[in-house]
Amino acid sequence: IISTVGYGCMSPTTYPSRVFTMLYTVVSVPIFAAALSNVTSPITDVPFVHVRKWLQKIPFFNAENDDPLNPVSATRFYVRGLAPIFIYGHLFACFMTSLVAFAVGQVDDVFANTIADPTERKLSYFDALYFTVITSSTVGFGDICPATDGARVFTAYMASYGIGIINLFVIVYAQLSRERERILEYAQ
Repeated sequence: IISTVGYGCMSPTTYPSRVFTMLYTVVSVPIFAAALSNVTSPITDVPFVHVRKWLQKIPFFNAENDDPLNPVSATRFYVRGLAPIFIYGHLFACFMTSLVAFAVGQVDDVFANTIADPTERKLSYFDALYFTVITSSTVGFGDICPATDGARVFTAYMASYGIGIINLFVIVYAQLSRERERILEYAQ
């Protein structure tokens, strides 16, 4: 609940449990997100800084030669600032985590996959990648669900990581918006 994923393979079944779930959700999700932002910063912020430094070697992402009186387009400005999160947070991390999900998913019945062939009880690499992206994005459709306690722990990690990346995205976007305002004011 607190990771906001919600696969649908487990849900409250009585009215009292639904009342508890509603109350628990409105209290726990904001507290968890705030606490998690401090915990996940080492695994999100540090790689983000390194990816950003690496990208600045590419002319499109390097702002050193920008004319302060003629600012770059808003699209270019925001792509420069948010691309490192996308590259690290989704491309690299989801790829690495999907390898782990694939390896774990080679054991029968670790994940329940509703669209897989009923005779195939192992997770294919495509399904592992799909599961990783959907979970770390905190969407959680429920077509692939963790079926064992170990898979649930792994899924909780992925969901927590996803919230950290989303939190980093929001923070960086807010910083970029303020910086863009200052740049445009200075140019005027």
